[in-house]
Amino acid sequence: MQYKKIESRDNQLVKRIVRLARERKYRQTENQAVIYGEHLINEALQYGLLSELLLLESALDNYPQFNNLPL
Repeated sequence: MQYKKIESRDNQLVKRIVRLARERKYRQTENQAVIYGEHLINEALQYGLLSELLLLESALDNYPQFNNLPL
């Protein structure tokens, strides 16, 4: 999997994720949500519902199962 390093809070993806997390109406309009936790991520993967995955750089080694995701 190819990773993109996000180094700024001004990153458009970060702003979009924050907005999805905060605004119910935006989640409904976009038909998307933000999920947290390994279990929920695995469920989303199982059903083909994951469109983006953001991990802290320090967590990459802790979750090797996410290294080869077809996103």
